[in-house]
Amino acid sequence: MEQSQPAVRGQGLLEWYEALISAALVLVLVFSFFFRIIQVDGESMVPTLENGDKLVVWGAGYEPQRGDVVIVDSYTSYGRPLVKRVIAKGGDTISIRSSVAGGAV
Repeated sequence: MEQSQPAVRGQGLLEWYEALISAALVLVLVFSFFFRIIQVDGESMVPTLENGDKLVVWGAGYEPQRGDVVIVDSYTSYGRPLVKRVIAKGGDTISIRSSVAGGAV
């Protein structure tokens, strides 16, 4: 009869550590190159998005359409990404009409 080798104590624990480290590395790579987590700062998107809401954003080659929520951070001096809605695309004409009593915006 063959005798089985006694299990090395802690080998199972080592395998768990390796699996956790591998999973953490994959998450870091995925969120570094494909996704971003953005926090909404301000109330300009209420009621769609509230101040402090968190968004997971796909960052690879996407052309926004009218009505989409987009993140603008390349051109801001504000220091934080801005969360805004697309209201027009290149070539569109928009007009702004004030509904504020007694003045124009």
